[in-house]
Amino acid sequence: MFRCALLSVLFALIALTGLAQVLTADPDFGSNGQVQYDWGFDLTHNVEVQPDQHILIAATGGSANNTDFAITRLKPNGDIDQDFGLAGRVEVDLGAFEKATDLMLLPDGRILACGLSSANSGSIVVMRMHADGTPDSTFGLHGFLVFSQPGLNITSSLVEMAAGSALGTYIAFQAFISGSQQLCVMHCSESGALLPWGNEPLLQIPITGETDGFERCIATDSNGKIWLAFAELLNNQTRWRVVQLNPDGSAVSGFNFSPFAPAAYPSTIREIVPRAQGGITLCGYAEQGSGTESLIMVQLNADGSLNTAFGTEGVFTGSPGFGLKAVSAIALSDDSFLLSGVSGNNGFSLRKISANGQPDLSFGNNGLFFLEAENAEATAMVLCPGDTSLIIGGSEFLALNPDIHIQKIKLKNTLTGLQSPGADAGLFYPNPSSGTLYLSEANRHSIRAVQLYNAQGIRLAEWSCVAGNNRLSLPDIPSGMYFLHFQTGARPQVSKYLHIRSSPF
Repeated sequence: MFRCALLSVLFALIALTGLAQVLTADPDFGSNGQVQYDWGFDLTHNVEVQPDQHILIAATGGSANNTDFAITRLKPNGDIDQDFGLAGRVEVDLGAFEKATDLMLLPDGRILACGLSSANSGSIVVMRMHADGTPDSTFGLHGFLVFSQPGLNITSSLVEMAAGSALGTYIAFQAFISGSQQLCVMHCSESGALLPWGNEPLLQIPITGETDGFERCIATDSNGKIWLAFAELLNNQTRWRVVQLNPDGSAVSGFNFSPFAPAAYPSTIREIVPRAQGGITLCGYAEQGSGTESLIMVQLNADGSLNTAFGTEGVFTGSPGFGLKAVSAIALSDDSFLLSGVSGNNGFSLRKISANGQPDLSFGNNGLFFLEAENAEATAMVLCPGDTSLIIGGSEFLALNPDIHIQKIKLKNTLTGLQSPGADAGLFYPNPSSGTLYLSEANRHSIRAVQLYNAQGIRLAEWSCVAGNNRLSLPDIPSGMYFLHFQTGARPQVSKYLHIRSSPF
């Protein structure tokens, strides 16, 4: 039913590109750090990693003639987790063509997934499940919210989510309504009910010209503001548009972004990355008219102005072939960016861009880290808890039968500047602990909150950190391995391992 991808050239490539001191394939994951699974027609759209290092994959499943909404879970070593769903997979068939396109991990261990169905000229599907993959009956109808309406023709290839905390979840997609192309946003409550925007079920933003669909076009920042970004193509000229909204859908006062063309060729936005200091970074690529593409990044301040300290007046444009089809991006602790995408040789590629919007040419071979994979396309990337491993998810196309393809790469301190498990004294001590934990004085002022999770992703305790207090009293729980999530000023979240002993040393 499945097979592991055997790519013996991986370590040779790492050595050739000079990355042995920064990135290495995880030898404990699949074969040489890669796994490939085939259930039929499988397209990877997004990946997430749970606190216990299990990997969730949002995918198109089923067959080419009847695709399904599919969520798969892998163990930390890449094996299928047979305890999740039915033999490792939750697959939903609503009688039409379905796909699961986005995932969100909730603090209590539950999983929120969304996607779409071709039923009723297009329906949005939202599912909430427990950590073991069983539907959460307290959400929607038996764990599902399925939304459609007359006159709504959903054309988007992907549906994307952004968290709104206690305000629920925002879901964005592209649709034609009464013949007019719209960027639509629906607001889903914590219980799975649709929350209207005024008198309308959807927030609608008209799109001028054409667009090739949206991918990761919505995000919420630390202030609860909603960011929407998309590209419009009119008369062979692409304009990038950005909208900032309050949680109620009203425009943010003082935000002013004028649509502009970041490149002379048609271009696409593929990722929004909120900035810790306010504003966002947009990542995408531009067609070059000769079958090649080049990376584009645009950085905005909170008021919508271009951050002129980034790239050239707020815009970085790579040369053709540099950042080819970069489709996913993450911000690192030093405000630099790591991007994944597709190289000119149909393989997974990584590129690093510095905080000032310039290529980091010390990374790999002239800024490029390439992993050979036959006819493969990377579509998602995420750091594992603890920031010591990187998961790259994508699809490998063999004949007309795509497979799920996941790579796991171990990171060293030179990439992120974060400590690896076993060096937790930089944030807290002692480890192991029994009863009381202390935050280190060196980092206490940057820590705003701490949460304690068990291996199932269930939150057991939470502390707000105030000046002068560096002591955390642990709850009375069994001995074992747990996870501490640190909310810091530099990064939204840092996860560390903690070994707890239920009796004194």
